[in-house]
Amino acid sequence: MLINDKEYTYYIPKSREIRLLLEGPVLLKIISRLVFDNLIVKKYNYRFELYDNEELLTIFQEEAHKSAKAVFVDYKDKMPSSGDVNIIKFSKGIHHITIKDCDANRELIFRLYINKSAIKLKEK
Repeated sequence: MLINDKEYTYYIPKSREIRLLLEGPVLLKIISRLVFDNLIVKKYNYRFELYDNEELLTIFQEEAHKSAKAVFVDYKDKMPSSGDVNIIKFSKGIHHITIKDCDANRELIFRLYINKSAIKLKEK
């Protein structure tokens, strides 16, 4: 995806879900976008579910509007929505995270960020 001449990578949920393994405490930032394949429609509602260790944490319900800045580099017949941002704080411990696209008739894409303090590099 291209936004103001800068490229960003978004992920399409394989089998309608994305799975992560995180060790907390950690902040997870989820940017979700709807892919418009009908260029006439101006907005859609969509939702996705967030699970932690197979327990439903929340259902995000968003209203997607076509982005004024973002475009797909390779797909001229589709348009992304503006990004909806949700930040979730996970407590200390191991977290098996699942993000589920629960609307079969909508195509969602996601970009994920974790806080820098959660990244630990080991020196050799």
